Amino acid sequence: MHSENLITMKKSLIALAFGTLGLGIAEFVMMGILPDVAKALNISIATAGHLISAYAIGVCVGAPLLIIARKYPLKNILLVLVSMIMLGNIIAASAPNYWILMLGRFISGLPHGAYFGVGSIVAEKLADKGKGSEAVSIMIAGMTVANLFGVPLGTSLSAAISWRMTFLLVGVWGVLILYYIWRWVPQVEKLPDTGFKGQFRFLKSPAPWLILGATMLGNGGVFCWYSYINPLLTHVSGFRPESITLLMVLAGFGMVVGNLVSGRLSDRFTPGRVAAFTQGSLSILLLLIYFLASISWLSVILMCLCTAGLFALSSPQQVLLIRFSPGGEMLGAASVQVAFNLGNAIGAYCGGLPLQAGLSYRYPALLGKHTMKITHIGIWTKQLEVLRSFYTTYFQGKSHAKYVNPKKGFESYMLHFEGGCTLEIMSRTDVDQVRNSEDREFIGFAHLAFSTGSKDQVDRLTERLRQAGYKVIGEPRTTGDGFYESVILDPDNNRIEISA
Repeated sequence: MHSENLITMKKSLIALAFGTLGLGIAEFVMMGILPDVAKALNISIATAGHLISAYAIGVCVGAPLLIIARKYPLKNILLVLVSMIMLGNIIAASAPNYWILMLGRFISGLPHGAYFGVGSIVAEKLADKGKGSEAVSIMIAGMTVANLFGVPLGTSLSAAISWRMTFLLVGVWGVLILYYIWRWVPQVEKLPDTGFKGQFRFLKSPAPWLILGATMLGNGGVFCWYSYINPLLTHVSGFRPESITLLMVLAGFGMVVGNLVSGRLSDRFTPGRVAAFTQGSLSILLLLIYFLASISWLSVILMCLCTAGLFALSSPQQVLLIRFSPGGEMLGAASVQVAFNLGNAIGAYCGGLPLQAGLSYRYPALLGKHTMKITHIGIWTKQLEVLRSFYTTYFQGKSHAKYVNPKKGFESYMLHFEGGCTLEIMSRTDVDQVRNSEDREFIGFAHLAFSTGSKDQVDRLTERLRQAGYKVIGEPRTTGDGFYESVILDPDNNRIEISA
């Protein structure tokens, strides 16, 4: 009899993990497909980034809505939430424009926190006595597997076929989740209804607020660093760009291990102790990253330990809030995901502040002294308006108003690009018209380099410029120092490197 219950429990937890796997892909894959979405919808990458925010807003809005569903069986709530996951991603996959895609992303986010909340309660109810944290960690494991395999798969589908296939993948996966939850997850005892006000009564105690604060600020601290892990590994640790995919797989592996280990440790030593120890360890690890990120092999080890710690916090925090929210368990458990996503957003923003101030990529882990930076690149030209049109049309430059100095015969435009780079194009009557040529360069200006984010984008933009009549003097290739790039000439025969 016990063995049958054990099999039922394992099947149920696997079904619940299928759901967090789908949610993980839906949430995190957007970062990898932003350039593809921006190009397809003819919007800037910055505008496409709002699609990430739309999902996060959906998470924050959807979690409190659980109080409406409090009277229904937990299994039924899960089935409705999975249906919403399917609906949101199918809308995103078929979206004809930016605003419909934004709506699809918002709907996709609505069930996120609620699913984690209800799923955690079901997992703990199904678990044997003293095994609640481990059961919750198995459910959350789907999120870590999404980072390990699902997100790279979704990114590859976007590059090879279309970004729509990525959202369609999650929509189709939702059908499997729906089936297995219906088939494998048993009806569990409904939570007692404490009324509308009763759902919020647990918030009168300081403990839930402290847990939510620790979740938001603790995870936010990690995301200060993790949001900018790619440039840290390439610019500070010295890894080649083509190594990043493998390194991200290692980071995902750390998440898987950290989550599963913390679940077992939480049942043995209590969730509070494990969460406190993990948070303290993360502080030390981030400090070490600041000092040791330039040592490549050590940087990788510290990265894996940090990602392990990030998800080692998930199950103990989830279990703690369930236990400290009597009468409002569903709202409490879902609130953890709201705090997590707020921490993600705040951490990414705060981590960007030192970079905007000109500090190196190790400073998101720790703020410190100022470093030198290039403010802008200047180019002399006799075709001021032609060059302005070229850089705003093909490289999404934002032009300021023309500056004119009649006394000196000087005119210029300042063109700003994503990432903080500025290009000044200038014309002056006493500057000789000396033009670069395909086979000859002159001392002074050498080239401009624009990063597109992927090899596919390098190929696409190079071909687009070729079709527009601009000369390609270096076909897309991998250079000796490991960069994938092409070289084209602008209207003044200045060299433009287009890199991945």
